[in-house]
Amino acid sequence: MKVLQLSVLDPVIHTRLFYKIALSLRDAGCDVAIVGTDRIKNTPSEWMGVKLTALPLFDRKGFTRFFRPFRLLKIAIQKKPDVLIVHSPELLMIAVLYKFFFRNKILVYDVLEDYRKNLRHHPFMGTSPKKLLSFAVSVWERFWIRFFDHVWYAEFCYDGIHRIPDDKKVCLVNRFTPKAMTFMPDVPLPSIPFMVCTGTLNRTWGVKKTLLLWQAFNEFSPLHLILSGFTFDEEVLPMIDNFVRKSGLHDRVTKVGLNEYVPYPVILHYIQHCTFGTGLYDLPPNIQGKIPTKFYEFLAMRKPLLFTEDPFWNGLNQQWNLGVPVNPDETAKSIYRKLKALPETHTASSVYSWEENEEKKLFAIVEKWKQKMK
Repeated sequence: MKVLQLSVLDPVIHTRLFYKIALSLRDAGCDVAIVGTDRIKNTPSEWMGVKLTALPLFDRKGFTRFFRPFRLLKIAIQKKPDVLIVHSPELLMIAVLYKFFFRNKILVYDVLEDYRKNLRHHPFMGTSPKKLLSFAVSVWERFWIRFFDHVWYAEFCYDGIHRIPDDKKVCLVNRFTPKAMTFMPDVPLPSIPFMVCTGTLNRTWGVKKTLLLWQAFNEFSPLHLILSGFTFDEEVLPMIDNFVRKSGLHDRVTKVGLNEYVPYPVILHYIQHCTFGTGLYDLPPNIQGKIPTKFYEFLAMRKPLLFTEDPFWNGLNQQWNLGVPVNPDETAKSIYRKLKALPETHTASSVYSWEENEEKKLFAIVEKWKQKMK
């Protein structure tokens, strides 16, 4: 059974697309391919049994983005997969066109974000454009999604944003998989204890708060900071550079990626060896109720996480011993004391595991596909 995943912006070797969905489908006996962008130099045409097609990068705000879906449709028609999986609203129409050309094919919409809510609460856009774009995406999704066979949600809180039958949807939550650790990099580490801030790095996801905390913690004890991730926010890089320069601690910070995609095994390498990490998000409505992937990653690595105090996340912390909730008004000294008071061995359980939870659901879906195609 041939399965093809299409993405406009995501790299082909992506945390979810490749390490979770593609490798699980491969283990279920599918012939899997991914078409995405080339964010890693010298991307191979096949890796770990998954075929990869990496298209050139483009300006995400330019006209090229409007034409990329039709290029992806052309590739899909050439490859003729039995199952076509798309990961963003702009690919819904071309997926339905593909099914029009090739009957009896299976369409899957893998919902990575609540795009309507993200647009409605976009921090750097005017109120009227936000409302208009949010409404347009809502109508667009509602129209095309009815032609799809399956809808997968990357977060529990996304279940319910589309009015579709229960037998058509499933939550495949972004838990952690150790498959990405098969090829761990030999990356040098700081000689002193270090904290990490990983993943998407932007103004609303806690970069400035992390920098302030790192600077304050260095008053108590030497502490290195590793910023490892990617940002589309053009103001983040100069903000980081200016802060580090003024802090006088430039020898205690390492910047990895930021304006370039960082391979997932590199991020996991830093988490595995860090002292602790940060998830000091702002909490607009589009973030509330979500469980960031890094929560599962730090649980799996048995490393404590400093995270923004929130009733939902506090409840998770009581169950999972995730780390230390941080109140915006709390002093660095108080946070430091709580961090030092945590048990040396961080508690973890199978709650973080993709294999123990989501992969089993995916295997069951593949079996239904095979029965349907007999």
